[in-house]
Amino acid sequence: MKNLWQRILPAISPGIRLKLTFFTLFFVSALLVLSFLLSYITQKNELSKSLDNEVKVPLNMVAHNVGELHRIADGLIQIEIFNLRRKQSAEKARRFKKTVMVKEQTIGNRWRNLVKTFGGNVKYTYEAQRFDTYFSSYLTEKNLKEFETLLKSFIDFTLNTTVSAKQFNSLRAAAARVAEIEQRLEAYKKAEDQKSEAEKKEEKRLQSLVSTRRGQLIDLLRKPFEPLFVSRLEQASFRPGTIRILSYGNEDYKDYRQAPRMLDTASFFRQMARERKQEEALFPQESFRAYREAFFSGEQNAAQSAEFTYRSQPHEARFSPIYVNRPVVERARKILAYQAKGSGDLLEKFAAVDQKYIKLLKEAADRKSERLKVLREKSIPPYKDAEFMNLSAEYRKLAEKRDAELLAATNYKELEKAYLDATAQRLKEARNSRAAAEKEIKNIEAQLKSAEKKKTEAGQSSEELEVALEKQKKNLDDAERSMQELALVETGIGGNAELEVIEALYSLRNAALLARTRLSLVSEQSALDSVLKTASGRKNRDREFAMLRQFVYEARSETDFKVPRGQVSPLAGGVLAVSRTEAEDYMHDLDTIAITEQSGLARLLLRENVVGFNISIINKEEGFERIRKATQTLLIFLSIIAVLAIFAAWYFSGVAVRRIASLSATSALVRDGNLKVEFNAKGYDELATLGKSLNGMVEGLREREEMRGELMAAEEIQKRLLPSEVPKNLKGRADIAGFYKAMAGVGGDYFDYIGLGSDFVAIAMGDVSNHGVGPALVMAMTRSQLHAALREKEISLKQILLKLNEQLYEETPANIFVTFFLALYNLKTGELQYVSAGHSKPLFMTAAGKAKYLEAGGMPLGMDDNDFFATTIELQKVKLAPGDTFLQYTDGLSEAMNPEREQFGYERMQAELQSLQGQAPDAVLAALANAIEKFTGTRLDQPGPSALSDDIALVCLKRQGDI
Repeated sequence: MKNLWQRILPAISPGIRLKLTFFTLFFVSALLVLSFLLSYITQKNELSKSLDNEVKVPLNMVAHNVGELHRIADGLIQIEIFNLRRKQSAEKARRFKKTVMVKEQTIGNRWRNLVKTFGGNVKYTYEAQRFDTYFSSYLTEKNLKEFETLLKSFIDFTLNTTVSAKQFNSLRAAAARVAEIEQRLEAYKKAEDQKSEAEKKEEKRLQSLVSTRRGQLIDLLRKPFEPLFVSRLEQASFRPGTIRILSYGNEDYKDYRQAPRMLDTASFFRQMARERKQEEALFPQESFRAYREAFFSGEQNAAQSAEFTYRSQPHEARFSPIYVNRPVVERARKILAYQAKGSGDLLEKFAAVDQKYIKLLKEAADRKSERLKVLREKSIPPYKDAEFMNLSAEYRKLAEKRDAELLAATNYKELEKAYLDATAQRLKEARNSRAAAEKEIKNIEAQLKSAEKKKTEAGQSSEELEVALEKQKKNLDDAERSMQELALVETGIGGNAELEVIEALYSLRNAALLARTRLSLVSEQSALDSVLKTASGRKNRDREFAMLRQFVYEARSETDFKVPRGQVSPLAGGVLAVSRTEAEDYMHDLDTIAITEQSGLARLLLRENVVGFNISIINKEEGFERIRKATQTLLIFLSIIAVLAIFAAWYFSGVAVRRIASLSATSALVRDGNLKVEFNAKGYDELATLGKSLNGMVEGLREREEMRGELMAAEEIQKRLLPSEVPKNLKGRADIAGFYKAMAGVGGDYFDYIGLGSDFVAIAMGDVSNHGVGPALVMAMTRSQLHAALREKEISLKQILLKLNEQLYEETPANIFVTFFLALYNLKTGELQYVSAGHSKPLFMTAAGKAKYLEAGGMPLGMDDNDFFATTIELQKVKLAPGDTFLQYTDGLSEAMNPEREQFGYERMQAELQSLQGQAPDAVLAALANAIEKFTGTRLDQPGPSALSDDIALVCLKRQGDI
C-alpha cells in the first residue's frame, strides 16, 4: 500500500511549474494588497499633514484675534469697573480722609493780610476742609481719561479702522452692563460652605448673565473687525468650503447650537452663510458634550479630535484652546510638558526648595495682612509704619532668598554658561569656515585667471578649478547661513529644554503677577521669545519683575506706579488694573502655592487663562476623493503588472522545468551507478551552475570509487600486518586475542603479539597521531622496525624503544608521533614486563574479578631525541596469577563518543571489564566491541570507513592454569 501511494502521489501532486505560478500569483496578490494599503496610508497621512498646515495659519489667526477681542473687552469692562469703584470708594473713603482747618479765601481775610503787613493785629476766619490720605486716594478722572484714550487707540489699531465716538460709547454701555453684574458677583466670593442655597442660585444666575452680556459685547466688537479678518483669511489662502472654525467661550450649554459663538468663519463668506441658515448638527451632540467636558476637566493643554460624517461626507472636528496672557500660559505649558515626560530630577530639586519657603512666606504674608488691617483702621499709610515695613522687608528677603536657592538647586547659571559657550564655539567655527572658504575662493580665482592665460596659449581646460570654486562657494554660503542663524540666538537659551523649563519655573509667579497687575493693550504673542533669544530680554524681564515687586514692597501708593527716570515702566503698553493692596494679596497667593504639584500653580494658571476653545471642522471629502482616484489608478496599474507577471512566470517556469527534468533524468542514471554521464551545463544561470556542480560531483564520485577500492585494498593489506593467529608457545599456558577497527578504513593504530622462543611472548600496541593512510604507513614502518629489533638475541625493552624513537625522530615530520606500549610476558613465571611511551594505562583484572589500572607514562616516540626520551620511560612489572586478565587498548576506546558528545570513559571501561570476569580474551573483546557499538550507535563489524571519532585497537591476555 505504501509503495502504491509512492507511485500515485508524484502523479497527482502539482509540479514545479504550477507551484511557481501559484507562488507568483500569491506573491503578486500580497504585493498588490501591501502596495494598496501603503499607498492609502501614505496618502491619508499626507492629507492629514496638508490639512494640518492648511488649518494651522487660520487657526492661529482666529485664536490670536479672539484673544485680542477679549483683551479689548477686558479693557472696556475694566474702565467701567474703575468708574464703579471710584464712585464706591468715594463713599467708603470719607472716613479715611483727614479734616484740617484752613483760612477761608474771602475778601475779608485778604484785607486782614494787608493790615497785618503794616503791623496791625488781626483775627482770620477759618473753615474745615477734608484731604485724601493713603487709604482714601484712588484713580482720578484724569487717570480714567488717559486709560480711555489708550484703549481707543488700541481698538483702532487692532481693528485697522477708526471707531467713532458713538460706536465707542455703545461699546462702553455694553461693557458697563457686564461690569455692573461682575461687581454684584463680588459679594459671593466666599467659601462654598458659607453660602446659602439662595446665594448659590443667585450666583449661578449672575454668572450666566455675565456670560451672556460679555458675549453681546464681543459680538459688538466682532462686527467692525470682520472686513479685516476676512482679508487676512483670504491672504492665508483659507478655503471656506473645506475648513470652518468656530470659537466658543467657557460657558456651558447643553446644545452647542444654542451657545453664542465668539467667532465663526462661516459668517464671513456668503456661500457658507447660506448653508448656515439651514444648518443641521455639525457632529453628534453627545460627542460635543464628551469633548467639551474632557476639555474643561483640567487638561486644556492637550488638543483633541474626532472623525464623524456630516451630510454623507467625512469630517474631522478638532478642539484647541484659546489663551490670554501668553507669557504666563507658555511658561505653564512648558512646565507641564516637562513634568509629563518625567525626565530627570530637576523638578524634584525645584520642589524641595519651593516647599521649604512656601510655609515661611505664608507666615510672613499673614503677619503683613494683619498689620495692614490695623493700619487701615488707624488710617496710617503702610510706608510710615516701621513694623509693617520691617515685615515687608522680611517677606522680600525670604522671596529673594528663595529665588536664589531655586536657581542654585537647578544649576541654572552653570547650564546657561555651558549652553552659551557651546553656541559661541559653533559661531566661532562658522566664522573660521567662512574665512577659510573666502581664502580658498581667492586662491582658486587666481588659479583660474592663470589657467585662462595658459588656455589661450596651450588650449588647456580649467573644469576642475570651476568645480572646486563652486564647492567653496557652497561652503561659504553654508557658513554665512550658519552664522546668521547663530547670531540671532548667540545669547539665547531657546532650544535647551532644561534651561527653558527652569526659566519658566523661576518666572511663572512674577509673570502671573504682572499679568494681573497690568491690563495689557498690546499683543503678547511673542513676548516670551525675546526672553529666550537674548540676554537683554532676560535682563529686561528681571528689571520689570523687580520694579513690580518694589511697587508692592515699598507701599508708597495704592495707584501711583512710580518709575525711575530713564527706565521703561512694566505697565508700558497697558494700565494698572488693580490697586497695590490687591496686587499684594495676589502676590501672596502666588508665592504660597506650589508650582509643580498635581493641582499646583502651573495647572491653576493654565485653567485661569483659558477663555474658550476653537473647533476646527474639516471637510475631508475632497481629499478622500483625490485618494480614491489615485488608489484606483494604482490598482489598475498593479493589476496589469500582476497579469503580466503571472504569464511571464508560467512561460519562464516551463523553460526552467524542462531543464530541471533533464537534470533529474541524468541524476537517475547516476543513482543507478552510471558514472560516465554528463549533465547539461550550457548557459550562465543557476541551472547551468548546478549542471557544472553535478558534473564535478560525478567526477568526484568516480575518483571516490577509485579511492574506495584503493582504501579497501590498503585495509586488507593492513589487516595482514596484524597477527592472524596466536603464538604457538602460548598453547595450554595462556590465551590472547586482538581487535582492530580503523575510523577511515585504514589507520594509525597497531597491535601485535609475537612468540619469542618457547617461554616468552612480546606484546606491542601503538597509536600514531592523526588518521588515514599517512599514519598507516608510519605504523607499518614502526612494525617492521619492531620485528627487526625483536630478532636480535639480547632483548631489552628500553633499548628497543630507544631504537624505534631514534628512527621515528629522524624519519618522520615534526607533527607525527607515536604512543607505544611494549611488553614481554614470561610464560613460566607469569611475569609481565612492559615499557610505555606515552600510551594509555593498561587494565589488570584478578581472577576474583577486581580490575584496576596499572602505571604507564613516558613520552611518545618521535617527539624528541633519545637523550631526553630515555629519561621519560621506565620498566614496569606485573605478575599474572592463573585466571588473571591483562587488557591494553588505544585511546579510541576510552574517548569513543555517543551522539551527545559524551565519552565512553575509563570508569565505564573498568566496570565493563569487571562484568566479564572469567570470560576468555576473545569473548572479552567481543563484549567490549558490542558495548562500544551500543554507546556510539556505530557498527564495528562493517568494512571500510566508520563514524567513530578515532581508531580502536585492543589486546587481551589471560593466564591459564588452576585458579
